[in-house]
Amino acid sequence: TAVTFYRKAIDAMPGWSGPYTSLIEALVLKDGNTIEARKVLDTVIARTGERQQPYKILLNIYEGKYRDALNDLQSSSDEDFGSPGLRYLTAGLLYRLVNDQTTASMYYDSALTVYKQMIIENPNDCYAYSCSGLAYAGSGNATDALIAGKTAVELASDDAITKSDMINNIAKIYNM
Repeated sequence: TAVTFYRKAIDAMPGWSGPYTSLIEALVLKDGNTIEARKVLDTVIARTGERQQPYKILLNIYEGKYRDALNDLQSSSDEDFGSPGLRYLTAGLLYRLVNDQTTASMYYDSALTVYKQMIIENPNDCYAYSCSGLAYAGSGNATDALIAGKTAVELASDDAITKSDMINNIAKIYNM
């Protein structure tokens, strides 16, 4: 059903990237279909002119093309991710996947620095808590990862969309 509605949203608003990226995620979550997701990625890039580096990197990761993902990461900027912390988290994940724990830890530590500062500036920022939980998990600190992830879910309270994101991230924390 989600795929159908994202396609309708694309038809209604072909110049907005939101439904394209949601469709990419839905296709991958539904059945791991990276071939169809890549077609959608190519379409969103062509129609919006946006680089969509995070999705290029993620699709390469899902397909086991870690070197291609590293190349895309190295040619990306913080602006491509909307936040320096998200670029660091992606880099940490990618370097874990290529078994470079030293570099992965460096990126996770950088992400933690960003997110801790965000929490100081806004103690109710559930995204900062959630992402710091991912960084802690990537660094192997399960206790702080779970505390941060659970705090994020609690802070999301009644906002269903945000709470869904926080629950998704705590699932990632448990997985990591």
